[in-house]
Amino acid sequence: MADMWTDLDRWEADNNAVVFLVVGTEDIRGTLEDYNAFDSDCEEYICEMADVSEKLIFEALTKAYNDLDMHYGLDYECISDYCYDYLVAELNKRVKDSIKTRESKWTPQNRGYYQAQLWNSETKTFESYGNFLARVKGGQDAS
Repeated sequence: MADMWTDLDRWEADNNAVVFLVVGTEDIRGTLEDYNAFDSDCEEYICEMADVSEKLIFEALTKAYNDLDMHYGLDYECISDYCYDYLVAELNKRVKDSIKTRESKWTPQNRGYYQAQLWNSETKTFESYGNFLARVKGGQDAS
């Protein structure tokens, strides 16, 4: 496949048409990298634009294409602002979901010092701290 712009020029000539606006994911990346959510000096910072997946940026562009009303003088600024809002909402949602998942899986019994191994000199074996606590507190096994 040739260069996108060469293909587009050929398509315009073959169809007696002029394409007024072409927006690619790289265009959106370049535009949004200085917006607050992608600027590490801002309070609203989420991540570097380079860390946002190509798939997510393409989703934002597709959503803008499907949702924005072309009859109201749609321009590049409207598209980039829509993509920014979509990306920020989606990234914040993913961060919250990640935190919620991590917190829901965490229990003292499956993390941290409960899993530490202690040497039991009486049995000459290692046992988990959780088992040690259970044995000392009531003679029960905590596994």
